[in-house]
Amino acid sequence: VAETLCLHGDTPEAAAYARAVRDALEEAGVTVRPLGSVG
Repeated sequence: VAETLCLHGDTPEAAAYARAVRDALEEAGVTVRPLGSVG
């Protein structure tokens, strides 16, 4: 089970890609939290 996910933002589509990943995770019932709140 992964606890973190790292996305690189060096392309023009990075923000849209990150939003799509977050939306898919949340739709699957995954709680998305800032890294500082993990652990």
